[in-house]
Amino acid sequence: MVDHAETALRVNASADTAWETLRDLSRIEDFSSKVKNSPLAGEKSDGLEAESKCTSYDRSTVLEEIVEYKEG
Repeated sequence: MVDHAETALRVNASADTAWETLRDLSRIEDFSSKVKNSPLAGEKSDGLEAESKCTSYDRSTVLEEIVEYKEG
């Protein structure tokens, strides 16, 4: 099953700083209050086809993959 989710948020940081954090899938817990950890599920940490396995605080998991990427 494939689901689609989008999130919008405002951050008090420069665009470069925000994208540095957002592009690395292994750091999802740095900006998502529901994700406990998000280790990589493949060899790529950013860009198209990068994947991570996100575990939430309720122990549910989701495999996340970047399928589209538009920086800026």
